[in-house]
Order: sequence, then structure tokens, then C-alpha cells
Amino acid sequence: ADAKQLHGHRYARFRSRTRVACQCLLAAAAQNIKKIAMALTKAPKPATA
Repeated sequence: ADAKQLHGHRYARFRSRTRVACQCLLAAAAQNIKKIAMALTKAPKPATA
């Protein structure tokens, strides 16, 4: 659902199969980069001991 709403998977931007596959790979890479960035910017939990 995230790819469809936020990364343009509702419609193909290009016509050839290779170019559509590249569009899908780029969108997946963008999702992964966003996920990594969110994981790196989270505040660390305080240690309880």
C-alpha cells in the first residue's frame, strides 16, 4: 500500500517492461532508504538497570 500511495505504483510511468521494472526497483530502493533513515534517526531508549 505504501508503494502504491507514495511511490507511484498506481500507474506505470513508462511503457517497456524493462523500464517499468526499473521504476519498481527504484521505488523499492526509495522505500528501503526511508526505512533505514527512520531506524537511524530514532532516539535510543534509555538503559534501565
